[in-house]
Amino acid sequence: MKYAIQYSATKDIVEYTISVLKTLIANNGHELVSDPNDADIIAVSVCDVSQVTFLEKVRMQYPNKKIAVGGHATIYYKLFALFADYVNIGQGFEFFECQSIDEIESLPSVWVSAFPKEKLYPSTRIDWGKVPVANVTKGQTYYWGAVGCKNKCTFCMTSWTNPHQKNARARVDRVLSKYKTCTIVSNDSDDVASRMTQSIMLKDFIRVPLKKYSVYRMGLEFATEEMRRKYGKPFSDDEFAYAIRRAIDEGVRLKLFCISGLNSIEEWGRFFDRMPDVYVQGRIDVKFTNIAYEMFAPIKRERHNLDVDKLMDTTRATEFILPIKERVWPLRYMPCSGREFCVHRNILMWSSARDEYEQWRLLKNATLGQLAGYYFGSGILENDYSDTVVIDHALAGIK
Repeated sequence: MKYAIQYSATKDIVEYTISVLKTLIANNGHELVSDPNDADIIAVSVCDVSQVTFLEKVRMQYPNKKIAVGGHATIYYKLFALFADYVNIGQGFEFFECQSIDEIESLPSVWVSAFPKEKLYPSTRIDWGKVPVANVTKGQTYYWGAVGCKNKCTFCMTSWTNPHQKNARARVDRVLSKYKTCTIVSNDSDDVASRMTQSIMLKDFIRVPLKKYSVYRMGLEFATEEMRRKYGKPFSDDEFAYAIRRAIDEGVRLKLFCISGLNSIEEWGRFFDRMPDVYVQGRIDVKFTNIAYEMFAPIKRERHNLDVDKLMDTTRATEFILPIKERVWPLRYMPCSGREFCVHRNILMWSSARDEYEQWRLLKNATLGQLAGYYFGSGILENDYSDTVVIDHALAGIK
């Protein structure tokens, strides 16, 4: 079959995903065409629910072509089904093995517009030997080391929608021996000292050997020990203080990620008070990301509790960080999306019908009060269709 690939983002990791798709198309005997008008299927890759707007544009541009959408965000299949003929949930290896439309439509992981299925079963199979090393930017290569996550954080759908699978260590080592600066794409921080990584949990950071001058991305998530235990990131305030001191002493750079919307500013203040006074060269980046009440994670049960007064925006976060920066010299704040953006995005995640999607678009420039009013009063929070996606490795028990 003939495929054309469409995608909206230009980040390195998205470019790498596209390289995987191109490899699967070629390895399975399909033809990749540059003009979507010549394709049997236009394949659209999405990593975030907001990219449904891009999918809509593709549909408007090619109204009579068959469109298949896949990627991390397609677990919200009812949203993407508004503009696609096929929505593949999970991995794409089985999808591209299909040699006909009939085979595609028979896959249990694929929603089909012509005859919607009552239940979908995400594809979890990965043919690790077919995963490519991709040079997406000058001098920078990427390679899959693992998918999913072993931690099962109750606020993150990655833990619940993707089984934790690891590439063979020998295969990863062969790649690293050939590509010295290759980034191994993974949420798994085992054996972090012997390969390149970008993400690590604090409980691993404080115990494994570190690589000097490296950058470590670490999710702190919440401000109190009680809340971190509740949502699956159980580390103590003392361990946090130790991790900061260790990063400074061993010359590594940290990117710290916090979830705002559940803790008060006062609680965040007490938490960051545990950072030691330091005046050295280096950098510790801090980024606040507002809460997302994912439909496919246990935190969905709290979606009616959204508190707009606890959300962050760049102004609030900057005012919070500046006094801390006076005594923690390497600290730097990373910009934060606004409170309106947070509520608007949560509305999109819980929208499943065309009229709801259109209303979401109309709310793009709405005030925080208008957005909150629609979020709580429209009824979209009852659109829970997670039970139609059968994820038997993890989802049981999150109702």
